[in-house]
Amino acid sequence: MTEEQSTEDEAREHRALDDVSTRSAGDVQTDGPGRAGGTLDAGDAVEQARAYDTIFRRAAEPRQLGRYVVLDVLGQGGMGVVLRAYDRELDRPVALKVLHREIDQRHTQRLRREAQAMAKLSHPNVVQVYEVGEIEGRAFVAMELCKGTTVRQWIDREPRPGWRGCVELFLHLGAGLVAAHEQGLVHRDFKPGNAIVDDKGRARVLDFGLARLGGHEDDEGGSGVAEELVRSDRVAAPLETSLTKTGAVLGTPAYMPPEQMCGLDADARSDEFSFCVALYEAVYGERPYEGSSMMALLVSMQAGAVRPAPKGSDVPVALRKLLLRGLAVNPAERWPSMEALLEELRRIANPRRWRWMALGVTVGLLAVGGGLSTTRALEWLNRCTGAREQLEGAWDEARRQEVKAAIVGTGLSYAPGTWE
Repeated sequence: MTEEQSTEDEAREHRALDDVSTRSAGDVQTDGPGRAGGTLDAGDAVEQARAYDTIFRRAAEPRQLGRYVVLDVLGQGGMGVVLRAYDRELDRPVALKVLHREIDQRHTQRLRREAQAMAKLSHPNVVQVYEVGEIEGRAFVAMELCKGTTVRQWIDREPRPGWRGCVELFLHLGAGLVAAHEQGLVHRDFKPGNAIVDDKGRARVLDFGLARLGGHEDDEGGSGVAEELVRSDRVAAPLETSLTKTGAVLGTPAYMPPEQMCGLDADARSDEFSFCVALYEAVYGERPYEGSSMMALLVSMQAGAVRPAPKGSDVPVALRKLLLRGLAVNPAERWPSMEALLEELRRIANPRRWRWMALGVTVGLLAVGGGLSTTRALEWLNRCTGAREQLEGAWDEARRQEVKAAIVGTGLSYAPGTWE
């Protein structure tokens, strides 16, 4: 290529980018996409990178946003854009969430609230926040960059993961929610799209943009919001789409508990409901309540019309019962805490280990006290399981003989009588 052709190509690139990039009078100008040395406004960095890639089929040169070098666009929503960037000062990759220019001060405060909420959490199953600040007049949050896929993509893959794999993954996500609840935080928008599985299989909860201390609403919530939603055409919006009112995200109806839909305070039990909707969808391949609109979904919830299990499903009855309790319309009828739900979920995921632990405790009580009869011990064990069917295969003749040998083997004079 001659020097004249190179100059002509560069001029053509500049003209093309000028046509597709939108700038305000206060925006910082740059040297152009093929040259280093300029700094970009956050929105222009995104626009130019996309335009350059679309027109010339190759990526633009990296651009600087404060101390961050913008490398790529990870995603964009109603409030802002998430960039893949590099922190030059701390020598690490980051995910940079930047608000759109049009977002007002109230929503800038929302982004700060998200960062403050997440900064309180240091847990392996929660995405870590590094910094919150302002660049070029726009609020931003720098957070841990996780390579992987969203849980949405993970459960939609082919072949679909089995129920055990889903439970294992959601146990990790639940642990992240428990950590948030212990800090007095409620996520309010937990869903498969707001969680990620990295390359090593580690699952993490992200996007605490709707988090509230103790779950109490601010001036963006309340029954007025619910009334406005019911009256508006938003009740017919796609259920997977986050609802907004003058730009304020309210949650995702497909995973939202009824109390949140109605504008009431959300608490930890609200996250529990959303968690159970997502887990139900993961193990059954469909969400629990029918309804193609927000209003239809709310009617199904109020009627308690949970879909029947699909034919041929291998999901255990115990897991379905756990999910149905977490999906109760009345928050008081759900699990008392996320930790209580996870404890039962662990038992379902590994029943053999749990049964052996329960039997071990039974043997210990018999050996130490000597006053419990076999019948009373079994009654105690039944109460601990909470479901007699869980003992099937755990108390057959072979297991009886193992327990008998353990008791008699203590050498205590009253051991044989205790067993008999």
